[in-house]
Amino acid sequence: MPESTTRDRTPIIVAIIGLIGVVLASTIPLLKDKLSEIMSPKKVVSSHIDRITPIKIGNQIWMQNNLNVDHFSSGESIPEAKSLEEWQGFAKNKMACWSYREYSSNYAKYGKFYNFYAVSDILLKLAPLGWHIPSKSEWQQLITYLNDNQNGHNGAGKRMKSSAGWKDGNGGNNDSGFTAVATGFCGNGGGFIEAGIKADWWSSTDCGDFCAFACELLYNSDDASINEAGMASGFNVRCVKD
Repeated sequence: MPESTTRDRTPIIVAIIGLIGVVLASTIPLLKDKLSEIMSPKKVVSSHIDRITPIKIGNQIWMQNNLNVDHFSSGESIPEAKSLEEWQGFAKNKMACWSYREYSSNYAKYGKFYNFYAVSDILLKLAPLGWHIPSKSEWQQLITYLNDNQNGHNGAGKRMKSSAGWKDGNGGNNDSGFTAVATGFCGNGGGFIEAGIKADWWSSTDCGDFCAFACELLYNSDDASINEAGMASGFNVRCVKD
């Protein structure tokens, strides 16, 4: 190739190399940011996740307050049922949902009510990082630890209930620190009932295709019990530390 032709092309080659350098310089940071976004875990968005108060009871560490998150720990949002009809729709399709009592944020201080489909999603995970939904046996472990064996009753409920928030003033002494309030529950049909009368919390253990176990406290009993409930019901959730 003639020397003059090579010299003529040199500025063009230099310009192309410079342009490639400019493109790479502007693209690499964007690629790094995108890679970091892909590799990083999804952020859990919830205004209530920082309000968790742990309480040690026996060898377990429990949440002292009812769970109040609107996202799974994976970052996926949990649909809110804003009416009885919406609650029924989620249940019919076996979809996770939550609601405040009476579908009103006025009751936000009592935590959210979740159906079992939210509790049982092992991929998305309702419990915040480092916590999990207690199994039936873990609830039983709590009840057994608090059992005072008085007159054939376990007496655990009295030790779990707060002094206020129960019908006819039938609260407990709360010497466990569990601080249970009778929030009532949401029935399979989406209606909220029995506030002041009872409190229920889901376990992670099912008892068939349509039911699961839950811990229950009643205003007129000092005991705590574990009972079966329909998966479409709405109960509060307490988590236990991993």
